Amino acid sequence: MVLVVTSMLGCTVPNPRSCADGRCTDPSFPFCDVDGALSGTPQTCLDVACTPDEHVSCRGDVAIRCNPTGNDYDLIDCTDGCSDQGCVIPVACTTNDQCVNPVPICEPTMMSCRGCRTDDECTSKVCDLDSGACLAEAAVIYASATGSGTADCTQLAPCTIARAVSFAAVGGLSKTLRLLPGIYGESLTVTGTVAMKIVATGASIVANNSKLVVNGGATVEIRGLTVDPSGNARALECGLANSVRTTLTMRDMKLDGRSNLSQQSVFSTQCTIRVERFENIGKFSASDGTILEMDRLLQRTGFVQGQLSMTGAPAISIRITNSLFLDGYLSQSSSEAKLAFNTFIFTSSNNAAGCDTSTTAMMTTYENNIFFAFPSTQLPFAVVPGSCRFANNLMFPQATPVPGNMVADPQFVDPAMDYHLKTTSPALNTAVPSTGLSTSHDYDGAARPQGVAHDIGAFERTP
Repeated sequence: MVLVVTSMLGCTVPNPRSCADGRCTDPSFPFCDVDGALSGTPQTCLDVACTPDEHVSCRGDVAIRCNPTGNDYDLIDCTDGCSDQGCVIPVACTTNDQCVNPVPICEPTMMSCRGCRTDDECTSKVCDLDSGACLAEAAVIYASATGSGTADCTQLAPCTIARAVSFAAVGGLSKTLRLLPGIYGESLTVTGTVAMKIVATGASIVANNSKLVVNGGATVEIRGLTVDPSGNARALECGLANSVRTTLTMRDMKLDGRSNLSQQSVFSTQCTIRVERFENIGKFSASDGTILEMDRLLQRTGFVQGQLSMTGAPAISIRITNSLFLDGYLSQSSSEAKLAFNTFIFTSSNNAAGCDTSTTAMMTTYENNIFFAFPSTQLPFAVVPGSCRFANNLMFPQATPVPGNMVADPQFVDPAMDYHLKTTSPALNTAVPSTGLSTSHDYDGAARPQGVAHDIGAFERTP
């Protein structure tokens, strides 16, 4: 019995050479060789006598290096990987020729290559902003404001918009159409069941009756274009009078209709429009089954009013997030609309926003938005019962509180021009969760949340 008890007690004494629990308890054996790379036996505690600061081995992307006193090993995370000599040091580059996709741009100050950030950084004048890779010139169709109707549509011999579109349509998604910087006097028209990507950074369509037209079931992604008609033409037509759904995705674009706002409205029917980082001056009208998804929209007034006007069949579906309305607002009937994490600024009662109670076929949801009047004494927002839902919005000033919403000064950095939030803002960390109306970023692209919860409004407070 005594032998059995003694044996059992002996089993409770830790083995100083084992680090199966992740620890080495004996100072004489301080380093845990978890994978056996040094001793040949995993999870073994080792005694250490080494040359100070000498590289010993790699453990994946971690370098094992002798410490400055030579009696233990330090583990060093290697950002660019570990080699026989220790952490890999990026090769110092001086020109882009030393870099390749997906990091084609040399950053000498960082001693490394990085992804492209602008189109101008690429010799092809087209950067894939999502991956950071430069497109090959052979994969791009080029148009210029002075292009020829018979040119080959290369960068050295660019053609007209119409000719470039016909070339790109044949190539489908394997070809990207690049509108080189300049002022174009012709419309950009894509029609038919084609798929096309268009990069137009620095390009503007500025001419009487010239516009962007996408029709006939086309699927188009376009980035960087400015459309500013000087006459009475619409700036955009999408899916007009077509039974086949057309899909248009716009990014980093601007539509400007200040010259004659009543005629310079944006018109879309039978169209799915997706917008990201988009500036619109004028009237945005939609009807007949439009699906509209907008994120990071800047909607501001022209000479009369800047509104999103949605009228027509109940099939219209609207979702707007992380957007800034400067005397702009939503006016719709017989449609469904959801607006969350937006900031509305009103400087005139003529630009009031409200809900249409003439029909019960629509439902508009305003959630986690800021409504602010400056310098008006009362918020010109017509909050009425019926088919509108207001949940957890911040309104100021507001004479009559709306149940489920807050009346408080949002405390902007500058109420006249900077609508970021101060550290004392009541909008911080007070947004309520909502299925289908959440967002992972703000108007600037900053991650949400920065605190324990999302901030109300278009801007998330960052440290």
